[in-house]
Amino acid sequence: MTFRCLRKRLRKILLSNKLNITNFDLRFYGDFLLIKYSKNKMADIIETNHDNQEEFYKSLKEKLESQHNFPEEYLFKFIVPGDSEKITEILRVFDGLKYTLSNRESSKGKYTSVSLQCFVMDADQVIDIYQQVAKIENVMML
Repeated sequence: MTFRCLRKRLRKILLSNKLNITNFDLRFYGDFLLIKYSKNKMADIIETNHDNQEEFYKSLKEKLESQHNFPEEYLFKFIVPGDSEKITEILRVFDGLKYTLSNRESSKGKYTSVSLQCFVMDADQVIDIYQQVAKIENVMML
């Protein structure tokens, strides 16, 4: 089996929705194959069903606290229509916070992915940011 074929098969498995893996890299070291991957923690958190918003945010807080060591740098990801106004609205939520912004436009320019690496003090601050961004129309939170 060629490296290309192996990579294609592993990509299909690793990027399936059930594993919540967002990125992976394959490297050969002699006879060994190293698979380095990153898992989307937010997908694990959001997958569970909740009857109401209060229950959802309580569950989100518990999971954030169990998976993160606050205070720390936290990665927020959003997808917005190819409209710079939406990005400006998102950035207003982060006013007064220390963050690093990166964004990438889709191939057809219809959408833009926005990533903000932000220093947060605790899970409550993360939830507050998500709640503020949720008020912005047409923004998908990842």
